[in-house]
Amino acid sequence: MITSPSDYLIYAHRIGLSAPLASVVAEGPDQTLLRGFGGVILVRAERSELQTLQDLKGRRIALIGRQSLGGYQAQAYELDKAGIHLPDDVQLIETGLPYEKVLQALLDGTVDAAFARSGILEAWQREGRIAPEALRVLHRRDLPGFPDAISTPLYPERPVAAMPQVDESLAKRVAAALLQMPSDQDGLQDVGLHGFTLPYDYEPVRAMTYALHLPPYENEPPVTLEDIWRDHRTIMIVLVFGVAAVTILSLLLLVYAARLKTTRQIIQRKAEELEYEHEELQRAQAALGERIKEQTCLYAVFRVTENLQAPLDEILQAVVELLPPGWFYPADAAACIEWGGQCYYTANFRNSADQQTAPIHLNDEQRGSVTVAYLQPHPRQQEGPFLSEERLLLDTVAERLSSIIERRTIEENARKREEISRAIVSQASDAITLIDVETLHFAEFNDAACEGLGYTREEFSQLRLPDIQGEFDPATVAGMIQDFLKVGAAQFDTLRRHKSGNLRDVHVSLKVIHILDRDFLSIIWSDITERKQAEQELARYRNELERLVAERTAELAAMTESLRGANEEQQAIFDTATSGIALIKDRILVRCNRKLHEILGWPQGSMIGQRTAIWYADEAANTVGGAEAVYGPIWRGESHSREQQLVRRDGSALWVRLTGKAVDIHDRSKGTVWMLEDITVERAAIAEMVKARALAEEASRTKSAFLANMSHEIRTPDERHYRPDPPDPPRLDQRPAETATGQGDSGCPSPAQHHQRHSRLLENRGGQDDARPDRFRR
Repeated sequence: MITSPSDYLIYAHRIGLSAPLASVVAEGPDQTLLRGFGGVILVRAERSELQTLQDLKGRRIALIGRQSLGGYQAQAYELDKAGIHLPDDVQLIETGLPYEKVLQALLDGTVDAAFARSGILEAWQREGRIAPEALRVLHRRDLPGFPDAISTPLYPERPVAAMPQVDESLAKRVAAALLQMPSDQDGLQDVGLHGFTLPYDYEPVRAMTYALHLPPYENEPPVTLEDIWRDHRTIMIVLVFGVAAVTILSLLLLVYAARLKTTRQIIQRKAEELEYEHEELQRAQAALGERIKEQTCLYAVFRVTENLQAPLDEILQAVVELLPPGWFYPADAAACIEWGGQCYYTANFRNSADQQTAPIHLNDEQRGSVTVAYLQPHPRQQEGPFLSEERLLLDTVAERLSSIIERRTIEENARKREEISRAIVSQASDAITLIDVETLHFAEFNDAACEGLGYTREEFSQLRLPDIQGEFDPATVAGMIQDFLKVGAAQFDTLRRHKSGNLRDVHVSLKVIHILDRDFLSIIWSDITERKQAEQELARYRNELERLVAERTAELAAMTESLRGANEEQQAIFDTATSGIALIKDRILVRCNRKLHEILGWPQGSMIGQRTAIWYADEAANTVGGAEAVYGPIWRGESHSREQQLVRRDGSALWVRLTGKAVDIHDRSKGTVWMLEDITVERAAIAEMVKARALAEEASRTKSAFLANMSHEIRTPDERHYRPDPPDPPRLDQRPAETATGQGDSGCPSPAQHHQRHSRLLENRGGQDDARPDRFRR
C-alpha cells in the first residue's frame, strides 16, 4: 500500500499496517528529486499588514480540506506553535479540490490567506495563471537543495507498507524490488515518481498529528487525579514508598550530581561543536557543488568558443544558453550578450533589478557586454543576490569572449591581406615561382609562370627547374644553386624552354628564403625575348647607320657622334625599364610598390591613402581615368590597357602604359590591380629615331645632289673658261678599290660609275628601312 504519511498513521493504528518498507522519491518539474514536501501560506502581495504568523489571527483562510497534510495540517501545526490554535482562532473556508478554488478565493479577495501544498505556487506561475509578483509566501523558508518556497518544515514523502495479512517474505521481496527499480522504469514518469528509497523518519508526522489531536489521536481524553487513584491505588502507595526511597537515594546521589552536571555541560558543548562542524561541512559541500557547477559552465564556454570557423552569431547564442546553469539559482536565471548592435539572450530573459554585467573589450575599447539576471528576488549575498565567485565567473567569460573575438578579427584581416597579395601576384605580368631546393620542384607559382611557357597549371606542377632551363645542364644548375645558397640573391639573364621547344630570353631575379627550416628559391623572371630581338634589330640598325655615317663626309661626323650617343641612351633606357604596381579601391591608392613611387617622383609610401587624382594634370584627365569606358570592362572580368600622360609630384609630365584588372569581379570592395610602365623614354626615343632618320635621309639627299651636280659639270665643261686645275685632293667617298676598277687618271669616278654607286646606296638604304621594326619606321 502507498498512502500519505497521515493516513499511514491511521491505518497502522487501526488495522495493524506494517512498518514502512520503502518511501517514495518524487520528481519536480525540472527533474529535481523531492524527498519531502511542506505547506505554503499565501497572501496577496499588496497586503502589507500581513507579515508574520500572528497577523493571521481572526483572518479568513481558504483550504481544500482538513484531511490534507500539505494543504492544512502542516500549516495548522506551525500556527499552533506560534500561539494560534485552529480552528478556533481563525475563520476556515473549505473549498474542496482542486486547488484552483483556493487560488481564486484568494485572488477575488474573499479570504485573507490560503493554504497550499509546496510546489503549487510555482506550477501556477509556470502555467501563467498568476503573475510572479501577485502573491507572497508568508513565513517563507528557502531550504538548500529544495526548489520550492515553503512556510513549514519538510515532511517525508509517502511510505510503502504491507497489509497485516501479507507474508513477511513477500513483503521483503517487494521492498527489494522497489528499491532496485530504475528511475526510467515505464510508468513512473506518468505518476510523477522518480523511484523509491529507504524508509524516511515519520516521527515528525506522528508528533504533528498528536499535537493537533488528529486521527488516530482525536479521541484521547485528558487524565484526572481521581482516575489515577481509582485505577492505580496500589501502585500509588508503592509509588509513595518508592518516592521516599528515591528521596533518600537522591540525598546519597547529590555528591554525584555536580559531576553529572559538569559532564552534561561538557557533552552539550561537544554536541554544539559537532553540530557547528556538521553545518560547516554542509556549507562546504554546498559551496563545492557550486564551484563544480561554475567550472563546468566555464569549461563548456571554452569548448564552444574553440571553434573559430563557426559563425560568431551561433557561438554567442550557444554561450548565452550555457550561462544560467552555472549560477546558484539556475531555474530563475536568464542571460544576455550584446555585441555589434545585436542581442543574444535566453528565451526567458527580461530586464531585472537583480543583474550583474561584465564588459566585452576589443582593442581596449568596450564593444559589448555579458549580463546574467535573476527574474525573482533572492536573499542578499556579496553582490546583491549574486556570489563573489559568480562575479569572477562572469568576468572570465567576458574576457574569453573578448579574446576569441579579437582572434577572429585578426584572422579575418590576415585572410583579407592574403587574398589581396594573392590577387597582386596572380595579376603580375612577370613569372613568380617558389622552388624547393632539395627536389627542385615548383612549390608555388602564378599563372604567368606556366602560361608564359605554354603549360597548364597541372602540367607545370609536375615539372622541375631543369625541365624548363634552356641554357644549363642539370649538373650546372645544381652547382649554381649551391652558389646561390651562399650569396643569398642574384640577378642574371638566361633562357627558358617553351613547351613547344622554343627558347625564350628571360631576366631572372632570385632570392633564397627559409620556410619551416627548409630552403626555397624565390625566382621571378620576365620574358625579354622581344626586347632582345629589339636590341638586336637596334644593334643591326646602329651598325648599318654607323657604316653609312662613316661613308659620309667629315661635316656629318659630329651629327653621327650625337646619334650614337642617342642610341646608347636609348639602349640604357630599354635595359633599365621596370613596372609599378598599385592596388586601388574607389580610386584611392591602397598599396603601391617602390618603383611606382620612383616613377611618379613621390617618397616611398607617401602616395598610399591618396586619391588617383594626384596622377592627372587636371580634373578632365582625372574624369577620363575613372570613366565607365575604363571600369566597365574591368568589372566584367576583362583587362583594360591604355597609354596616358600623367604628372609627377613636381608637376612634370610623363607617359605611362596602364594595365588594370579587378581583384574580384563579384566584390568591388576588393578593388583593382594596376600595372604602370613608364614609356616616356620610349616615346622620346622613338621621336629621336624619327628625327635621326630624317637627318640621315637629308644628308643622303644632300650628298646625292652634290654628286649629281658634280657629274653634270664634268659632263658639260665650259670651254671658254677652261684651264687646267691643280689635282683635286682625294674625296672622302673615294675608295682605293675604285681606282683599280677603271677610274680616270684624275682619281674621280666616271659619271656612269657614280650613278651606279648612287643607285646601290639607295637600294641598301631601302632594304635597311624595310628591315627595321615598325616602331623605328614611325
